[in-house]
Amino acid sequence: MLSANLKYDWYLPDRNYLRISDDVNQPLTTNKERVDRDIGDFFELELNVSYEFFEGWSIIGMYKYGYKWRDSISGDRGYEYDSLEAESNQKAQEYRIALEYSTLPLYLTDKFPIPIKAFVGYRNRFAGENVLKSDYIWTGLTVFFLGHCKVM
Repeated sequence: MLSANLKYDWYLPDRNYLRISDDVNQPLTTNKERVDRDIGDFFELELNVSYEFFEGWSIIGMYKYGYKWRDSISGDRGYEYDSLEAESNQKAQEYRIALEYSTLPLYLTDKFPIPIKAFVGYRNRFAGENVLKSDYIWTGLTVFFLGHCKVM
């Protein structure tokens, strides 16, 4: 199975009280002002592939690219609004691979009493800007509660 997802988050401008540092390297400040804020919009592209190589067993791959535009902050008191805007843009690229087992085919043929999916995977954020490059192993378990409804 192949799939692609596009996501766009559009943030509406607002007014909010924020602390505004005189210097990005000196984050503690008493400067506080109600500012006009426009949080940068966010775009994401995700590509997925899943291949069932044996009944119930699948290998899954995913690639994700995300981009967030820079925030825009303005006010009336002449503070260093750039300190809130600096490094607020983001780019990230990551991939995931996982091995999944599902009892759903067995459940649908009354050979297993509970529909379950379990997986173990690896995620690596290998490139980016203003994001943490990281990797980890993760696991998951899903138990479906279908009641007496069975798909034929």
